Amino acid sequence: MGTGWPSSGDACTATATGFIQLYANPAATTFESLYTNGYALYTNTGLTTAYVGGSPDNWYKTQNAPGGTSIRIDNVGFIDNAIVIC
Repeated sequence: MGTGWPSSGDACTATATGFIQLYANPAATTFESLYTNGYALYTNTGLTTAYVGGSPDNWYKTQNAPGGTSIRIDNVGFIDNAIVIC
């Protein structure tokens, strides 16, 4: 994942991003399962430091090219009910 954007459309059409490595409960294999099971995203492998998505640039994408998936992450690391296939 990389730099945040203000909307899913902006995230989906972007072609260059910074890169952030995020970690999640290994039981979740998709962004949808992270959301459904209430798992947060973390900045460390010990899953103790939640990623702060925040606002207004809280939309992120899964790849450094057009396409992929765009998700909205809140300020305590949870995926909002917003998962967009680009």
